[in-house]
Amino acid sequence: MRPQRENPDEKARDWLVQLNAAEPDERLQARFAAWLSASQENAMAFERAERLWEDIGLTDLACAEAEALMQPTPVAPSPYPRRAMLVGAAAAMLAVAVWFSGWLTVSSPEAIEYAARLGETRTFRLTDGSQVTLESNALMVARIGTRAREIELRRGRAQFAVTHDAARVFSVHAGQARIDVLGTDFTVRRDAETTRVAVLAGRVSVSSASSAPHVQRTLQAGQAVHTDREGLLSEITSINPKAELAWLDGRLVYDNALLRDIVFDLNNHRRSQIRIMDASLNTLRITTSFRIEQADQFLEGLVVTQPVHLQQQGSDILLFEAP
Repeated sequence: MRPQRENPDEKARDWLVQLNAAEPDERLQARFAAWLSASQENAMAFERAERLWEDIGLTDLACAEAEALMQPTPVAPSPYPRRAMLVGAAAAMLAVAVWFSGWLTVSSPEAIEYAARLGETRTFRLTDGSQVTLESNALMVARIGTRAREIELRRGRAQFAVTHDAARVFSVHAGQARIDVLGTDFTVRRDAETTRVAVLAGRVSVSSASSAPHVQRTLQAGQAVHTDREGLLSEITSINPKAELAWLDGRLVYDNALLRDIVFDLNNHRRSQIRIMDASLNTLRITTSFRIEQADQFLEGLVVTQPVHLQQQGSDILLFEAP
């Protein structure tokens, strides 16, 4: 049985209670520092917990305790330290606040759908000021709330230029990948089996939302990562930023790409579909560059340079492995 994945938000709230429940302890602080620096996801989770703690007034507990200790009125001794009781109450309040704020986050933000029709590339300005450009046939849903900015890329490819907002993490869910940022520029491409994330500026955290063992990658500008069909994250690779954005200018650029991925991209730009009939062709590696309207020329060249046979079936084009 695989170990259960630790929930960063739950752990962050636990750390917040521990750090306020006891006098400073070097070992406790060292363990906390190690957890906090282990991942960007942990740091963001702790920021969210601190904001929630402040919003419900728990930062005033320390002041309340100090004032109470200065009062001359004698009180009966208690079997529980006052600080522990205060923090215990704080933890209970925090638990209720977490439930309530979570309900608001899920319920309140309006889900807005954005789509690009076949043959067009569209750019949208989200309510937080971020800009999203969708490739032909792409579809996404945005929920921009007061505490979080949640995006679901349901189909296709998108470029995100995210407005910096330290109070609201910008999260993109695409297939089995989750991307968390505060403000940056990156692209996400989702097909039926995989999701690919490439960073153009800033940093992003990418994690797997599958049941597979949790792995996280932090990407810098000029780096990319993808998930496979099981949701596992690949190693980090380098990208050519100009090639990464060529589709915005109507050009597709590939360096040692899978034929399966090229066909997926082409099908997002055409009503008639290209279908790979022999599975062996899916993993055929191709390096090429062409304008989207030159797709037919690309297919003609494919027949000449690769072991591929092309057959027309109605309006569709079928690709077979050449005998």
